[in-house]
Amino acid sequence: MNVLKKEVCAHCLKSIYLGQSIFECYNCNCPIHSRCYNTSDKQNQKVDLYCNNCLHLAVIRYNPFKLLNDDNDDNTDADDVTRKISEVLESCDSYSVKGINHTFAHELQMQNSLIFQNLDGNKSNFDSLAIEIARFTNKFSVIGLAETNVGPELKNLYELTGYESFYQDTFDSKVKGSGVALYVLNSFNAVKNNNLSQVTENLETLFVTIGSIGNSTSIGVIYRPPSGNAEQALQELSSILDKAPKHTHIAGDFNINLHGKHSNIIAQYEDVLFSRGFFPLISLATHEKPGCNASCIDNIITNDLDSVTASGVITDHISHHLPIFTIFDWEISKTKNIHK
Repeated sequence: MNVLKKEVCAHCLKSIYLGQSIFECYNCNCPIHSRCYNTSDKQNQKVDLYCNNCLHLAVIRYNPFKLLNDDNDDNTDADDVTRKISEVLESCDSYSVKGINHTFAHELQMQNSLIFQNLDGNKSNFDSLAIEIARFTNKFSVIGLAETNVGPELKNLYELTGYESFYQDTFDSKVKGSGVALYVLNSFNAVKNNNLSQVTENLETLFVTIGSIGNSTSIGVIYRPPSGNAEQALQELSSILDKAPKHTHIAGDFNINLHGKHSNIIAQYEDVLFSRGFFPLISLATHEKPGCNASCIDNIITNDLDSVTASGVITDHISHHLPIFTIFDWEISKTKNIHK
């Protein structure tokens, strides 16, 4: 006679009874009480659903949509968006430059792309950036930089072959911890969007419109200085996103750690984005510093999820910040036919 054994939660080692809500480990499929997972460090650390025995396989990843997507089978428009952004965040991966060249050779040739790097100073790291950019077989359409520490008056000292540069003023002539810039391929027609560009003590932004009338995309770069007021920065970001057109992609250092314990500032950040139809594309750690926990403070947000082909983090880096990128399938005219 076979004796039925009760399943035991892999976290608390107590029996699981009929009707109790459970999760299954993604690796070995052993059950975990939902309440055990929700109160454990594993959720605070944003790791996937792994039991204690398989935890070493876990990758810390930001994806607040994953459980919603797993638990909801209804086929509605809202659920389609949830499913799409969850898939994007789950497929966000780490690549070396060699890996980018191998994996996305066709996409970088045929589609458009954006790469972002917090440079931590042009004077210190721009030459290294130029070397790294030259290692890519196919050029990124747009390069975004933060903490350049230089304004437009010095932009001619920092040229990248094949790109037109746009530099924003630094805040109150700060010599460190300020400045954003965009480099756009010469084959594109790019015009600065002053309506979305600003410099305050809380938020620095620079936007360009790329393409022709009726067929354009907006690309922005953002830096939120940690010395500024985070709540005020989010209010300023709200105003910018309210004015941003469809087909907008924004890269930057938001200095809000999405891998940290859920806090009011993360909740406010998510509300600002989600309520305006913007979603983050980067789920992995983007900042690594000796003696500190890795954090996810750099990101790319967009209100055009349908165009996103890939996103990820690049492991070859020249500062404590890892470069991040996205590839998006949106046909932008490469003829310079808009009057500047």
